[in-house]
Amino acid sequence: MEQTLGAYTKALIRRQNHEMAWGVLGRNFSGSAPRRFVAGIAVSSKQKNANGQAFDPNGALALQIPMPLLWDHNFCRPVGKVTGVSVRGDALHFTAEICNGGLSSADQVWYGLVKRLQHGVSIGPFDLYEDDGFGGHFRRWGLEEITIAEAGADPDARILRVWERSNVVHLHRPSETVYWSE
Repeated sequence: MEQTLGAYTKALIRRQNHEMAWGVLGRNFSGSAPRRFVAGIAVSSKQKNANGQAFDPNGALALQIPMPLLWDHNFCRPVGKVTGVSVRGDALHFTAEICNGGLSSADQVWYGLVKRLQHGVSIGPFDLYEDDGFGGHFRRWGLEEITIAEAGADPDARILRVWERSNVVHLHRPSETVYWSE
């Protein structure tokens, strides 16, 4: 009973966090401003990170796309939405759209990304299932959010590409601007 109550409480907190983030994000995407995008690596390998945890990219469960893109794991500071997640080799890749409707925290993160001042990535996992008995290796896990940070626990998780797409087709210039790409 106690374990069921704990699981229910955690699920309720996750739901409230998501509702709070989507409440902010829902009104901060503009159809008239250029759309802002990033792509990167959320989990770079099955090796342990700085927190002593390893995540199998193939074990990511409960992927509800879109999911919040946060600044520093803070649901009060959402900056966009994750629009795609895929496994490539031993890495979990993602694509996300950054708010373009005047949300100051999203604007700050965007300008930091364009200038390469911050490009670390971290994940918000939940419901962790270990498989080796030694601790820290998670073969199945839920992904609640992806975070942009100055640095994450996985040193190779990072933004790989930053670009903007105009909502208007221009005859004499491209409608997409790539600020940088690895």
